[in-house]
Amino acid sequence: MAIHPIDLQTMFTQIDKVGKNQLQQDQQLQLQQGIAAQQFAKDVAQQKAAVQNTTVTAENQSKVGADDSVPFTGENPEEKKEKKDEDSQDDSDDSLPFAKDPKLGNRLDVSL
Repeated sequence: MAIHPIDLQTMFTQIDKVGKNQLQQDQQLQLQQGIAAQQFAKDVAQQKAAVQNTTVTAENQSKVGADDSVPFTGENPEEKKEKKDEDSQDDSDDSLPFAKDPKLGNRLDVSL
């Protein structure tokens, strides 16, 4: 079976159409992958910027401040006692009797 010139003409036009279709499909696939990559990068950036909520479980809660059931503040217990002693001394100073004027601080002078 021999190939006729008319067959070659139709094959070349069909090959050209198939090639164009294949090129469009490849470009479309590349475009979709690029869009997906941009969306993924945007999602990752949003996740990094977002504040993460943690779930408080009994296990985690028992670990934090297990000795006094008070969160760790970075101070030694001795320093806490000293501060409490100082606070109690300040409170004793506040309990001294003072004469207070009930009208003090209630009136404003707006004259120029």
